[in-house]
Amino acid sequence: MRNERDASGPPDFTAARLLIQQRCLGTLAHELGNITSPVALVADVLGVGQTAPIAAAASTLRLVAASLARVTTLCRLLHGNSDQNVLAPSTIPDAGAWWNLSAPYAEDMLPDGARADGEVEAVTLPIAQYAALLWTAVSIARFAAITRPTMTRLRLTGTTASAAGSRFVLRIQADAACSSVVPRGARQLVALASWETRRVGGRLVVSDTAASLECRVTLPLPTGSVDGAVE
Repeated sequence: MRNERDASGPPDFTAARLLIQQRCLGTLAHELGNITSPVALVADVLGVGQTAPIAAAASTLRLVAASLARVTTLCRLLHGNSDQNVLAPSTIPDAGAWWNLSAPYAEDMLPDGARADGEVEAVTLPIAQYAALLWTAVSIARFAAITRPTMTRLRLTGTTASAAGSRFVLRIQADAACSSVVPRGARQLVALASWETRRVGGRLVVSDTAASLECRVTLPLPTGSVDGAVE
């Protein structure tokens, strides 16, 4: 009898793992939403006509509510648009706001002391692309950290491209040379990033040399999503 496992090679659980992560993020977004609204409401009630200490406490609660709201939005973006996208944020942020939300998560993948920064154009993308971009950014950030342990900076630049503004291009660059020894399995992070990009109709091109690392993510934009974009 034919051994199916031997014939097909080792099992790949990447897609299943991402599905589980997505569902967990959906649950987390739901729970955070349940917390955020009451906290914001209590802060508003406490802040009306109260003594200075209570007003100060209300101000702190407002900051907590705003932080929770940011995390909730990010979770909803990461959840994507499956299951009829019931957890989609009511207002879709632009790509610049997406990067402000996402930068700490990419930075957490880098060596201690390294920073992730960038300039991302304020163009609105389909919600599924935000999720794919974040998974791609954190995967590439981790790959850069593993292959370039001396790096101090990861730079992202996001712009629209072509005369009609039909594409969004995100460039990810590391500022250090590659280590002489690349750990086994590091390339799987690039494969995961490529898979995420293809899943939303995009393309990932990686230029990984001894001296530098540059990744270029190209995504299609819906017609009419930007105005006046140039090549």
